[in-house]
Amino acid sequence: MAKLYVCNCTGQHVQVHYRLDFAVDENGRRVHQQAVPPRLRELQPRQQILFADFIHISQLEEVVKQLEKGCGAVHAREVKTAKAKGLVKLLWQEERPIPAPILKDVVEHNIGYLSAEGLERRRRLAIATDHQLNQVTHEVPEVGGPRLTELEFESDEEPDDEAQGTVAHGITINRNGRAAPKGRGRRAA
Repeated sequence: MAKLYVCNCTGQHVQVHYRLDFAVDENGRRVHQQAVPPRLRELQPRQQILFADFIHISQLEEVVKQLEKGCGAVHAREVKTAKAKGLVKLLWQEERPIPAPILKDVVEHNIGYLSAEGLERRRRLAIATDHQLNQVTHEVPEVGGPRLTELEFESDEEPDDEAQGTVAHGITINRNGRAAPKGRGRRAA
């Protein structure tokens, strides 16, 4: 018999649906069961649970396959490879809980990854908005004003905690065409 520990490394509530349509008899043979409903486990943000206790190893393998395929779960020893690919949603490990330093490292990686992705989205939004506003200034001459293609885009490298993750953090438009004074970016209203 085995135990399976699963940790939600995201900041969101996760519901995991899985199905075990077989049992294992005392000789280790699969005994198929008819019309077994899917099971549901809920994982709170950044918490680890004992997902399954005292299940046969073949059942554990089946649950892990479903977790990896459906939820993107990764074994705790493959964290470095998974972090190189991007966001790590779920971690799993058999027999013993996942160590706290690994969990902390993955959560910090996810926060950094999502912050960088948000900054990139705001940059792309600023460029797309620039294109649209330039279209308007060419079509409606009375709008006038400086063209956004002549403006500079700046990025706050050390934002404060309040502005982190908001539109105020990230891309700002400098209408004077010169560098803004160094220091903190503008704050959200």
